[in-house]
Amino acid sequence: MKKLITAMLLFAFIFITPSIFLDDVHVEAAGKTMYVNAKDDIILREKPSQNAKKLGTIKNYSAITVLSSSKGWSYVQTNKTKGYVYTSALSSKKPTPTISGGLIPKAGMKLTYSPSFLSTKKEEFIVSKDTYCTYLINISSNGSDLCYSEKQSKLSMGVSGTDWGFFNLTYPMKQGQYIKDTYFDYDLMKEKYNKVLVESTSKQVKVKAGTFDNVVILKYTTGERYYFVKDIGIIKATDKKGKTVTELSSVKNIKLTTTDAVKLVQKYTGFTNDSDMIFEYDHKNNEQHYIIHVFRFVGEPGYEHTATYGWYGVDPYTGEIYDALTDNRI
Repeated sequence: MKKLITAMLLFAFIFITPSIFLDDVHVEAAGKTMYVNAKDDIILREKPSQNAKKLGTIKNYSAITVLSSSKGWSYVQTNKTKGYVYTSALSSKKPTPTISGGLIPKAGMKLTYSPSFLSTKKEEFIVSKDTYCTYLINISSNGSDLCYSEKQSKLSMGVSGTDWGFFNLTYPMKQGQYIKDTYFDYDLMKEKYNKVLVESTSKQVKVKAGTFDNVVILKYTTGERYYFVKDIGIIKATDKKGKTVTELSSVKNIKLTTTDAVKLVQKYTGFTNDSDMIFEYDHKNNEQHYIIHVFRFVGEPGYEHTATYGWYGVDPYTGEIYDALTDNRI
């Protein structure tokens, strides 16, 4: 009997006791795919603690691999990085987000389109922002600038400095529902609209610039489509036959070159290429902004001197331009 009791106690120690000590031990299981479903992007941490080292962020609605979960935290892998996130921020079902804003590009990017919005050729744009617009400043020769605007639950886009608009869409955008593209009918002197189907807010789409998740696809009743990505804007547009008429071929977070800065100042001052004005990078100021000197030569041959039109500062990370002498924004 004593041997039997000893054997039973040994069995309990081997097979039951370890579970007590393993409560806090990480055991990596076979991964399963889940989706981030939170109010915003979530933080990936080195350890299961809100004070642990931040390894990066994971975009909302993106797919990740969950390796294990315990005590409100999940050990996950995204791309090649492993770390911890709150389990409550994850969902086993792929979410279909409702979009209420954010479909315009962030300042400080260079976007290349081929074909472009108003040209079948490749065009490069610097994204810059002021109170009224988020501008796509066309640094290709003689190309038009564009303007995005998000105001009063509407997303609009058109050619900068003109009345030419591509769309004036209403928020929120929920998958499977219709929104309005409003416009003003000058013949009837009243506002009208076209119905636009929110075909998807969660589809993955591949374009020349890469593969994007959670793409917002808007389909008009005539068959045309716009494809949007958060913080980038339009990545693609197709006509009623499905032919691509605009496509993003490159997207970069920039540090502008001095050549880019010169092109931006040329755009803002409005001088044509055949002008006698000279645009020249001169130096960097204390903020490490590029200072561009705009001038021309005057006087008789042999007695020429420079006549300065202006000095302009350009922030190399945002594309913002200002009068370097007065610090007034353009």
